Amino acid sequence: MSGAVSEITVEFCLTQRQEVLAALVETLGLARAGVLAYSWKRAVNDPLPIFSHLLVARREGTPCAAAAAFRRPASASGRVVTVHVGEAHRRQGIGSHLLRRLADELAQDRIERQVASVMAEHADAMAFLGANGFSEFERALSMIWNEAPSIVGEHAVPCMLYEGGQPQVDREIADLFNRCFGKDPVVGALSPQDVADQVRGFGSWYMLGRDPRTGKLVGLAECQDSGYFCSLAVAREFWGTGLAHHLVRLATARYLALGRTEIYGMARRTYAASIRLLESLGWKRAGEEVFYAAPTRP
Repeated sequence: MSGAVSEITVEFCLTQRQEVLAALVETLGLARAGVLAYSWKRAVNDPLPIFSHLLVARREGTPCAAAAAFRRPASASGRVVTVHVGEAHRRQGIGSHLLRRLADELAQDRIERQVASVMAEHADAMAFLGANGFSEFERALSMIWNEAPSIVGEHAVPCMLYEGGQPQVDREIADLFNRCFGKDPVVGALSPQDVADQVRGFGSWYMLGRDPRTGKLVGLAECQDSGYFCSLAVAREFWGTGLAHHLVRLATARYLALGRTEIYGMARRTYAASIRLLESLGWKRAGEEVFYAAPTRP
């Protein structure tokens, strides 16, 4: 253990009082920009639906680094992890030490895999993950929408806004999501509780489409108040009906009503149809996101 690492203490911080977590977020500058910043800001009020693990490193009592695993599953038996080190404490081995401690915590909970993503232009972050046993396994396009609003129009499938609170609907959302993404290498299978946690922790909401003949849920657009467009899922029997376009338009209109004029998301390069759909609706490519993974036990 290096001298810098030997000077720090690491503690489990998930259930800390609000003012303690707020001080952590402020000290490490975790609420500055982007999707992760939005997550940290919401975690100050209620960290439990957002994080499953949160470790904080302190030097002389002051936070110098934090590592967290998000509660939502990622890939097969995995969790998305993130590490933040204060600027004055970088390149001293603290981030690597904290990441190893987080992996130990995940392994004890029988979570087998850690997933992390960085923008391709951040060579230092990519090098950090590589040096800590992570290997690249997938790439995606970062997409952004800031066009003038388009006419939503009508569709044969009735759609509605859902903002949580109905366990049966949470189950239906999880079932459709898992049918559509069951073999996906990045996302993990959702439980109804995962859906409820997303609504509670991330301010998520959904546009849902139901088969008018059966009432069965056949389409969803998952969105966050932050402006992050999380996912789009349509049952195979409704492919080619325009339902996916309709759900994206409805979600865009909802964002505009909330005052969001810029929306962002990702589309993996292997999902060419999704890229074509978004670009046909005015989305633009804004960069490339690289996904890395590592086992929690080497």
